[in-house]
Amino acid sequence: MIGKKIRFYRKQNGMSIKDLAEKVTVSNSYVSQVEMGKITPSVDNLRSFAKSLKIPVFVLLSETEDNKQLIRGNERQIIEFPKIDLKYEIISSDPNNQIGVMIGKLGVGQESSKEAQAHNGEECITILNGRMEIELGNTKYILEKDDSIYLSSLIPHRFVNIGDKSCVFLLVVTPPRF
Repeated sequence: MIGKKIRFYRKQNGMSIKDLAEKVTVSNSYVSQVEMGKITPSVDNLRSFAKSLKIPVFVLLSETEDNKQLIRGNERQIIEFPKIDLKYEIISSDPNNQIGVMIGKLGVGQESSKEAQAHNGEECITILNGRMEIELGNTKYILEKDDSIYLSSLIPHRFVNIGDKSCVFLLVVTPPRF
């Protein structure tokens, strides 16, 4: 499904496989294999695909295109990132809104990305359960249950679970892209 969406948005943006490969800094063959569903891109490459295609990452990962005003708890869409133990439950799913709200679950010893990432926007994170180290530029913050942090997403950042159990956190992001 990810590959089909990448192909759809690549074509919608009038890009060739070569154009997209250059933007994502991967080979043409890699893009082709992703589009055909033969391989699943890493989290970092998935983010690069989304950025190059000018769409939020969750659009590539979502199983439905429906955007609803009311989402019941049992109707939340769950997005799981390939190759890492990171999951988001989408509470507010419309990329046309000004904010996005998600509950994140990051497995023990897992990181949101290998390298700190920057993007337009702002984020507020509240730890619901567990411990998380947040790298924000050259500073590291340790957050525990009920701690929260606001950050400008323009500053490169990433999350690392440093606890002995899954870290569950509320993430509010504007615009609704991650």
